[in-house]
Amino acid sequence: MNPALLQVHDLHIEARAGAAFRPVVMGVDLVLRPGEVLGLAGESGSGKTLTALALMGLVSGPGLRVRAAGLRFGELDLRREGEAGFRALRGRAMAMVFQDPAAALDPVFRVGGQLRRALRNCGKFNRASEPGLVLAALAEVGFSEPEVVARAYPHELSGGMRQRVLVAMALAVQPQLLLADEPTTALDVSARSLVLDCLEKARLEHGMAVLLVSHDLSMLARRADRVAVMYAGRVIEQGPAAALLTAPLHPYTRALLGAVPRLDGRPVAPIPGRPPARPDLAEGCVFAPRCPRVDGLCLASNPSLLVLDGRHVACHHAP
Repeated sequence: MNPALLQVHDLHIEARAGAAFRPVVMGVDLVLRPGEVLGLAGESGSGKTLTALALMGLVSGPGLRVRAAGLRFGELDLRREGEAGFRALRGRAMAMVFQDPAAALDPVFRVGGQLRRALRNCGKFNRASEPGLVLAALAEVGFSEPEVVARAYPHELSGGMRQRVLVAMALAVQPQLLLADEPTTALDVSARSLVLDCLEKARLEHGMAVLLVSHDLSMLARRADRVAVMYAGRVIEQGPAAALLTAPLHPYTRALLGAVPRLDGRPVAPIPGRPPARPDLAEGCVFAPRCPRVDGLCLASNPSLLVLDGRHVACHHAP
C-alpha cells in the first residue's frame, strides 16, 4: 500500500459566535494516498467545504480558527510549518477547484492571463511554453476554441464555462493533490462527464490524489475509491465506496441514498427534519432527531467512530 500523501487527525474548526467560538467541524480524520480518490459527501452545511478549505490552509481570520492533532502532507508537518508550509504547497503540490467560479476568478484579467500566472507561479514550466500550455489546458476540458476562451474575461463566459476554466487551471499545474469542491455543479451532463474524465486521466497519468467533495452519491459511487460521509460537522461513516454505498451501516447514509432520484421510478424519500443548529450541544447522537432507529441509548450517548470490517461508523446500532 502506498504511503499516505495527506494525513488529517482530529481536525476541528471553530467559528466566532458573539464573544465565544463554537465548533462547526469536529474530530475529522482523513487519509489520502497518491492516485486515490476520496469522496466527501453530505448535505449542505455538513462541513464538507470548510474541511476542504482547511486542508488548503484557507480557513483564517479573526472569526475562524483551526486546530488538529495531526496534519501532514507527505513528510511535511503542516501544524509546525503553518502558513509558510501551506504557501509552499498551494498552486504547486496542492490545487483546488472552488465551488463558486465567479468568486474564484479575477474579473479584471483575461482567462489566458490568469492561467499563465498559475503556470508561472507553480515553477514547473518555462515562460516560453506558457501560451501553448494555456491552450492545451483549455482544450483538455472541452473547449473547442481555446484561443477565444483565453482572450475572454470571466464575465463573458457562462457559469459552466467558468467552472471548466477553474478545472483547467488546477490540472495545468500537475498537482500531487487536487481538492475539488462540487466541481461539476454548474455543468450539463456531457460537460460533467468530460471534466470527471479529465480528473481521472490526471490521476492515472500523474498519480494525483483527489478529494472529491459532492452531494452526488451516484457520481461518487462511480468515481471514488473511498467515501467519507459528513453530518453536522462530523464524519459519521467512512469506507470503500462500493461497500459503503451498496450496504451503508449508518442510518444517515441510508437516508441520503434513499433521497437520490432513480431511473426505476421508485419515489424519492426526503430526510425528515433538519440538521441541528448547535450539534456541539447535543448530548446524544446528532442524527437522533431524524433517525428511524432512535432509542434511549441514542438520546443519551453520542456514539464513537468504531471500526467494523475495515469500515468506520458512528452508530450504536451498526451494522
